[in-house]
Amino acid sequence: MGFAMSWLAVKGVAPDLVLETLKLARNGEIDDFPAESAVSGKLLSTGWFVLAVNRGDHKLVRPGTLQQLSALGEVVACNIEEHVMMSTAEAWRNGVQVWSVIHDAQRGIANLETVGDLPDNFHTIKQECAAELERAGGEKSDTDFLFDIPVRLAQELTGFRYDAAGDDNTNFEVLVHVREIPSVAAQTLASPRPWWKFW
Repeated sequence: MGFAMSWLAVKGVAPDLVLETLKLARNGEIDDFPAESAVSGKLLSTGWFVLAVNRGDHKLVRPGTLQQLSALGEVVACNIEEHVMMSTAEAWRNGVQVWSVIHDAQRGIANLETVGDLPDNFHTIKQECAAELERAGGEKSDTDFLFDIPVRLAQELTGFRYDAAGDDNTNFEVLVHVREIPSVAAQTLASPRPWWKFW
């Protein structure tokens, strides 16, 4: 079936401030891998604080949230939908999106949309993935090599890749949403839907 997840990474901001801003709190549990639970987080060895969500295109990685967080520090976000082979990466700074890269195989295996001032490593990654695609038969290829462009770009900037092995991909703290309005909290508790569908 493949992965469907969202993640963002913040640098230059204390993890506790990130959690407070997003109204998230640790519940004391640990996941072996990112996004086993609805939301989990970890401070990586690279200095980036990662929040992983176990579904794609979550509110945590939408413009309103990224704008808010990037007013505090540098932000990189990524969406992965392997079942339709769609991947995105974007960076925000000072409340403004700096760049974004989108690959959507539903628009063609060679689809790639870019906006903004792309990092220096983008062109190298694009050339390598495009060369692999060409060797595999170009648009007739059975393998979607361009899917990896946003994923690798975000990984090289933050050190995090959703499907990688290693110490930075284990021991994620499980996070829960803190409600400030009692009536909403009561509605959430009374409903069979997960809390993140109300968020």
